[in-house]
Amino acid sequence: MKKILLVLNYNNFEQTKNFVHDSFLLSFFDYIVIVDNASSNNSYKVLSDFFQKYDNIIVLLSPSNSGYAGGNNFGLKYLNNRFAPNDIVYISNPDVNLNLKALKSINRVILEDENIGLVTTNILNQKSAWRNLRYYKRIFIESYLFRKFFDNEYLKIKYYPELTETKYPVDVVTGAFFAVTLATMVEINGFDDNTFLYMEEDILAHRIQKVNKQSYVLGAEEVKHEGGASTNNVLSEIKRKKILNDSKKYYYQTYLGVTPAKLFLFKVISGFDVCILYLKKFLQGK
Repeated sequence: MKKILLVLNYNNFEQTKNFVHDSFLLSFFDYIVIVDNASSNNSYKVLSDFFQKYDNIIVLLSPSNSGYAGGNNFGLKYLNNRFAPNDIVYISNPDVNLNLKALKSINRVILEDENIGLVTTNILNQKSAWRNLRYYKRIFIESYLFRKFFDNEYLKIKYYPELTETKYPVDVVTGAFFAVTLATMVEINGFDDNTFLYMEEDILAHRIQKVNKQSYVLGAEEVKHEGGASTNNVLSEIKRKKILNDSKKYYYQTYLGVTPAKLFLFKVISGFDVCILYLKKFLQGK
């Protein structure tokens, strides 16, 4: 049983290089695979040159920037052709600080349970898991105004309380860092690359539930996530909101099967949120 680290890079070779080097020094992973998502800043060459002397660090170049889901699917396809179904892949952003204790705990838990889905730990600086809410509840509580004025209620409804249990069952696991067997990723057909950014975790949760597997957070362990650096540098808040709305619409249509009337209600609420962001930008003089 091999342990493989899969990391996606886009125009962020310095952080990716440091992350992979630090992860390699943990002496935990059998292989580390970097997927450069068609960066525009020569990342692929920089990373290939830097890691060329390492036999177990592989740098791949995606033919196009297909977003988080598509880039990871490109890497998973490579892994599926070269590794065994029971091998474990650790999928991580390059701005996560891993530690050996957490990695060993995840590995042990996955080996103990053949019906396990995705596994992560508590993650500093962000929520590591959340509830898979029903349609009406989520479109209202995730609206800009609700979150602005009722943030405490939003956190209580959407997120779990502090998780300290060794193995806590959850609905949705963060895409910033989790582990899963290759067999499970094949069974659920990987990520849905019809989304470019956002909602990938909710889609994975839906697919995991369909094959009757359970995802977990290991509450006694933690890793640190710096959080959103590359995305925030490239995309404005309004652009990110529009991409999020598109991904939500796709999720609601494809996985929840909502009616046109329900989609119209979401369009109204999400459109209002975008208008508020434009007003905010105008008032700030940006």
